[in-house]
Amino acid sequence: MPGGAQPREVALGATPRVKIKTPSVTGSINREGARHDDLHLSHYRTTVDPDSDTITLLSPSGTRGGFFADQGWAPAVGNTLKLPGVKTVWTAPKDASLTVETPVTLTWNNGEGLTFLRTFSVDKDYMFSVRQEVRNETGQPVA
Repeated sequence: MPGGAQPREVALGATPRVKIKTPSVTGSINREGARHDDLHLSHYRTTVDPDSDTITLLSPSGTRGGFFADQGWAPAVGNTLKLPGVKTVWTAPKDASLTVETPVTLTWNNGEGLTFLRTFSVDKDYMFSVRQEVRNETGQPVA
């Protein structure tokens, strides 16, 4: 939104997402950039009123208080590999949802023989893990 922050709900609706649902946290992973940018702490409230909103820990870029977690790759000096970035839309399994029991793997193929995988998992409390892999089908070493 020119000149200011866009509403959180608008930002969340503007990109494809994978839901996060655990006893301790809810939210979503933005498939554009494979970015953690929507996270609520289910056991914590904004006030002592038990009906108040849950604490919002992460919010999309461009929103008021936007705060998010990025992961990624950087090419070796002089390398021109096509790498995923903040605007890359990753593929998720149909109806994927991140839960304590079900990790989610997002994938992106660069069209040059490399497939990037980012696997998100979360425990019953709050601990997220992100495992990144690259499958090289070029037949050549890649740096």
